[in-house]
This record gives sequence, C-alpha cells and structure tokens, in this order.
Amino acid sequence: MEKSYNLIDALRVLIKWKLPILIFVVLASIGGVIVALALPEYFQSQVVFYPTNPARTESSVLFSEQTSEFAADFSGTKNDINRLLTIATSSSVVDFMVNHFDLATHYGYDTSSTSYKRYKVTEEFKDNYSVLKTENGAIEINIIDTDPQLAADMVNMAAEMIDKLNNGSLQDNKESVTAMFSQSYKDKVTEVETLSDTLAKLKGQYNIETISAGTTDGMPVIKGTDPQMVETYKVLLKRQESAIMDLTKIKTLLDRNESAASAKISSMFIIEKGYPAEKKVKPIRWVICLSATLISIFLGIAGALLIERMQYIKRELANAQ
Repeated sequence: MEKSYNLIDALRVLIKWKLPILIFVVLASIGGVIVALALPEYFQSQVVFYPTNPARTESSVLFSEQTSEFAADFSGTKNDINRLLTIATSSSVVDFMVNHFDLATHYGYDTSSTSYKRYKVTEEFKDNYSVLKTENGAIEINIIDTDPQLAADMVNMAAEMIDKLNNGSLQDNKESVTAMFSQSYKDKVTEVETLSDTLAKLKGQYNIETISAGTTDGMPVIKGTDPQMVETYKVLLKRQESAIMDLTKIKTLLDRNESAASAKISSMFIIEKGYPAEKKVKPIRWVICLSATLISIFLGIAGALLIERMQYIKRELANAQ
C-alpha cells in the first residue's frame, strides 16, 4: 500500500538521520570555509569621464571670437558617448591591454602553449573588464584584478588608449580637410604665378605701362602699342588681383586648419582617475560560508528523506513478492 509522508513522518526521519546530516553539514561548512579562504582576492579600480565636444578643436572654434558658444558646447553629444563606448569595447583596446600588460603571464597561462591561449586570456580579461554608461551620461570603466596597483594602471591605460583611438579618427578627418586646403593653396599659387608671367610678357612685348593708379571707377589707366592687348592685360590684371585675394584667404584657412590639426586636446574630460583600491570586491567570504552551510542543510535533509523513501519502496516490493 502506498504510504504518504506527513510532517511528523519527516521529523521522525530527520531525528533518525540527525547525526549523518550534522556530520555532512559540518564537513560541507568546513569545505566552504577552506574554499573561501583559498580564493584569491580581487580589487576593483575605475575611471569615470565625459566625452568632450569634438568641435572644440575645429579651426572655426579655436579662432572664433564667440567664446560663449564654445563654453556652452564643451560636453559631447549622445553620438560622442556612443562612439567612445564602441571604441572602449573594441578588439583594438582589448588586444592592446592583453599585449601591453602581458596578461597571459599575469593570469598564469603557459606562454609556450598556443592552444587557445590568446582566446582564453582575452576572455578572462573581458570577464574582469566592464564599460558602462551611467545614469548621468558619463562613461565608467571598471577593471578587477588580484593586484590593486595593476588594476589602477590598467584602467588608466584603457582610458588613455580610448582617447588616443578616438582622437585618431577625428584627426584623420582634420588631416583630410588640411590636405584639401593645401592642394587648393598650391593650385592658387600656380595660378598667380602663371598670371604674373603672362602679364610680364605682355608688358614687355607691347610696351604696356600704368599711367595712373586708377580712375573714379577703380581701374588703372594703362597704355601700350596694341590697344587690344592692353584690354587683355587689364582683364588678366583684374584676375591676378582676385587670385591674390583668394590666395590670402586660402593661406589663412590652411594655417588655421594646420594649427587645429596639431592641437593636442583630449577628447574626454576625466572626472575620476583610477587608484589602487584598499578594499577587495570579491570574494565575499561570509556569503560563501553561509551559502555552503545552507545548501548542505538542504541537501542533507533532502538526501535523508530520499534514502528513507527508497528504503520503504524496497521493503514494499520485497513484501509484495
């Protein structure tokens, strides 16, 4: 006949098995203490920063007299934050950190073995490395390690590398603009030189000379042996003056863009640098010990009830035969 267990039956089983359960709980608790004490201590270091507005390094801002607008747009936009978050989690930053700090050796991997070594080191670093956006719109980078000084060095280096890569992408755009102005300047210099040479040839060939600096209409009085060539000379002279004015403007823009491209301005404003932590973040040993004790109590009780149930079923089967 099927037997149903009630609370009294369960208490009887627990009283019967109290000694084995107690021994199991004590052994498991001791094991939890040993494991908790054997686990290495990890320390966390973090750096917090805001992205700055990339436009503050543009020539139009650096040489602008509207300083109020520059101050108002100091912080970066949502796109700037997303760009830095993408760079921070990119393989370029992760691979740099793994190689720069020789994490394969630090994490205890056999450097002579090539079997998934790089993958394992990279994955372990990713487990210890986190990048997140705070509720206030800042970017926070955290690194945990068994060495508090190394954790601080790594998190500061990560921020420096992110800034370098971000500035690199912005620098490429500035250099492209500068190259465009440089080519325009060369073309305009060539145009001015060509016009000057042509004017000099016409002046010598047709005895062209300037009688007065200009009339009421602003045009100089010019004479020569060939009236048609004189008119051509006037047109070319006007083009030369215009080209020289354009050349001056382009040279100004070129100088400003070269200055902007060479400006060393960080793309982030660091609120908090990484420092060696004095207090570990894990393991929390009392939690491990308490968890081991509670789990062992549950397993001990469940095991005792299960064994008792199985013994009852075997007895019922034996009686049935």
